[in-house]
Amino acid sequence: MAVEIMSDRHDERAVFICNTTDTVIETPLIEELTEGPFPLGAWDVAQRFLQWLDRDLREYEPNERYELYHKFRAVLPVDLVHEDALDWADLDDDLEPISW
Repeated sequence: MAVEIMSDRHDERAVFICNTTDTVIETPLIEELTEGPFPLGAWDVAQRFLQWLDRDLREYEPNERYELYHKFRAVLPVDLVHEDALDWADLDDDLEPISW
């Protein structure tokens, strides 16, 4: 009993599927993120959306899913920039000083 992601072969669009009922879950069509410095394929966008939610996608009403997805897409580019900054900050902590 889980939500699965199905994307097209070019990873431009994705949908959510309930593997219990083998039906598509009504949500907006998930599209790749092409704008900004951190492009993501549709499957990755869908996966991040599922992680962003505070409960199982199937527990929301369809209209709630649409609202949540649009809120998520509004913050996704900002989150990616912060995530990248955190990755670089973590790298700095792991680096050993170079002595010549």
